[in-house]
Amino acid sequence: MKTIIIIILVLALGVGLYLYLSSGKDGAENDQLSNSNSVADADINMNQNSEMKENADADAGLFDEDADLYKISDDSSVSYTAQKEFFSKPTEAITGVTNDVSGEASINFEQNLISLRAEINPQTLSTDSEKRDDYVREQFVSSIFVRVEDANFGEVNGGGKVSFSTPVKLMINNISKDLDFEIEGTISEEEINLSGSTSINLSDFEIEPASLAKVYTVNEVAQISFDISLAK
Repeated sequence: MKTIIIIILVLALGVGLYLYLSSGKDGAENDQLSNSNSVADADINMNQNSEMKENADADAGLFDEDADLYKISDDSSVSYTAQKEFFSKPTEAITGVTNDVSGEASINFEQNLISLRAEINPQTLSTDSEKRDDYVREQFVSSIFVRVEDANFGEVNGGGKVSFSTPVKLMINNISKDLDFEIEGTISEEEINLSGSTSINLSDFEIEPASLAKVYTVNEVAQISFDISLAK
């Protein structure tokens, strides 16, 4: 009888020890997984913050101290136009617009040079479809940044009209590309009004075009346009 009791106690002790060790192992694995996720998130945030810092450092010396400074007005807008290609009917142009644009510019009238920096909030891009807008907004991990340095706007014609082409640094999803924009508008000492556009490949900025099997696809090439006003 004593032998049986001892065996039972040993078995119970062994089971208890096994459960304790297993629990500790699972807890350690969970802690390790949690720590790995935290490290991954920290790395992503660090990379994004590093990109943002580099962008801010580059902008710090963008404007000539002697140049006239202007601020982007609230009525400015930025838009995209993408072609929605159906399998059984004509292509449809989809346009999304936002007025959530901020930034500033400088003009050197002696050398006909303009520099500009702007920030666009893609979470406010809006079309006629809320579902579409939700999908588009999910494609962006941060604001869109625009930078132009010492672009020569050439001769100012009657009424202050200008027309020129210039490279523009566009940062989307922390990916920077230099793209050529065709720009026209008016420039004066009191106010600047500029419109411009270019084409981008969405995949270059890790944006996945929407699609629906056997119904439609969205072309990977989209047009980016802006209409901005700046005043002192």
